Amino acid sequence: ARLGWHLRPTELSAAVGLAQMKVVKLNNRKRQQVWFYLNEQLKDVKGIKIPEVPEYAEPSCNWWGAILEFEKLGFKDAKAMVNALNKKGAFTKILYPEPLYMTKVFQEGDSFLPYKMPKHQKGLCPICEEVNKRLIGIDTHPLLTKSHADFIVERFKAVAAGEK
Repeated sequence: ARLGWHLRPTELSAAVGLAQMKVVKLNNRKRQQVWFYLNEQLKDVKGIKIPEVPEYAEPSCNWWGAILEFEKLGFKDAKAMVNALNKKGAFTKILYPEPLYMTKVFQEGDSFLPYKMPKHQKGLCPICEEVNKRLIGIDTHPLLTKSHADFIVERFKAVAAGEK
């Protein structure tokens, strides 16, 4: 297991990347519209903590994430709620199943970093570990429309209200 990727783009992938640079601002704006719309529509749902954005910040909005208080929502864990949402067609996922320091690359010490790191153990960052258990996400890709977002919001509210 290694950390990150060793990427050397081909001429073709470099050309695609250059073309994407022309639309990156437009795509980011589309992502932001969906992201902030989801925030607005789901801000009053009990048991869901939506992202807060400081006035000075501008998030990239690749994923919309929320922290679940799944006990208040009637689920045993975030995975159970993700499964319920996915069954209804509102595709969500657990964003980070575990903290980075608990992944294989760090646990086995095979990170190829220029220094040795102490072994990271479960419990090192209990708040991070708890948040990871509760954090779910929705992909806010640029092709997601308002009607798609409305569909997601409708399913999210239904599942949060106990509809399984």
